[in-house]
Amino acid sequence: MPQFDASFLSSLVFWSVISFGILLFILYKYGLPPILAQLEEREQRIKSDLDRAEQARQEAEARLADYEQRLKQAQAEARAILEEARLQAQRLAEESQKRTEQQATAMIRDAQEEMARERGRLRDELRAETVGLVMAVAEQILSRRLTAEDDRRLIEEALAAAQSGWSRRQ
Repeated sequence: MPQFDASFLSSLVFWSVISFGILLFILYKYGLPPILAQLEEREQRIKSDLDRAEQARQEAEARLADYEQRLKQAQAEARAILEEARLQAQRLAEESQKRTEQQATAMIRDAQEEMARERGRLRDELRAETVGLVMAVAEQILSRRLTAEDDRRLIEEALAAAQSGWSRRQ
């Protein structure tokens, strides 16, 4: 077999090494730079994407922190507003209760004063009426001589007149 011949084998190895070297040189000169450029471009694109993703993550975390801070502020404001509203409602209720108590006290005082005036007026009227009746009875008694039956009849008439006078006023 010719491929195992020592003189043929040495030239085959020599030319194989030369052709492999030329192939390597051509690949190194013309094939490897575009591949390396593509790999470099891909590496840059991946780094850029990672940088943008990191930046987006940091922005998202900053926004989340800002949102949480605003949420806490809004909750604190809401609690403060509710507390203020509760205090104001309590103050209004107390003021309303005080006004109502004052009005009730004033109404009771006015009613008591009105009752006292009315009692005084009725007492004065009763005195005047009683004096008038006593005078009328005394006049009748003095104008004639009366018997026991006449005395009883005059007293009954005076009482009936007084009672009818009081009934008309009520």
